[in-house]
Amino acid sequence: MRWIAISLVVINLAVAGWYLWQPSAAPEAAALQTKGGLPELTFGNLRTERGSDALDIPTLTTLDNGSPDDPQCAFIGVFADESNAQTAQRRLAALEIQSEVSVVEVPDEPLWWVHLEPASTTADAERRLRQLNERQIDSFLVSEGEFRNAISLGYFRSRDNALTLRDQLQSSDVEAQLREIQRYRATYWLTIQPEHAAMMGEGSLSSIRASQPDIEMREADCGWLQNA
Repeated sequence: MRWIAISLVVINLAVAGWYLWQPSAAPEAAALQTKGGLPELTFGNLRTERGSDALDIPTLTTLDNGSPDDPQCAFIGVFADESNAQTAQRRLAALEIQSEVSVVEVPDEPLWWVHLEPASTTADAERRLRQLNERQIDSFLVSEGEFRNAISLGYFRSRDNALTLRDQLQSSDVEAQLREIQRYRATYWLTIQPEHAAMMGEGSLSSIRASQPDIEMREADCGWLQNA
């Protein structure tokens, strides 16, 4: 019986040794998961842990809006008219990148307004208008708004031209005044939410720049356009 006990000990040691020398299956499973799983993307460079697989996108201008940990939107613009923005929107949609057209009012070149200050009553304003018409001076009555009962004598893009008319009228005893009128124009941007912003690459942007080379892409807090 003694030799049977010795044989069992030898067999157990052999089996244990076989398991100890086998390569562990856990690291292999982890490696397969890392290789086959979706890469973790960081918006702004889209670089994965596998350096050779890094995706290239254009350099973005990062604006200091919000916390760096906040989800970031991408903004493409600026488009001078809505039709161009919509054309770019369709091109991105074909690449499965969803975007929205956003409208932003920006200052435009001012106009220079030559006018008479508002009269105290509509009757006084109409009387002044008749006097100007009798002198064949082009003039119009402002009938509503902040300058109701004023007399408009002309709008000019050039301040010098407006000054010339004002001085001519003042030399003819017409109390003309000059006022700068600030104007605004609509511009258009494409706003891309964070879930689609990471899909923007050089290829998708170049499809827009082919017809509009001045278009830029920016990364910022999603409320940037409202705060700009």
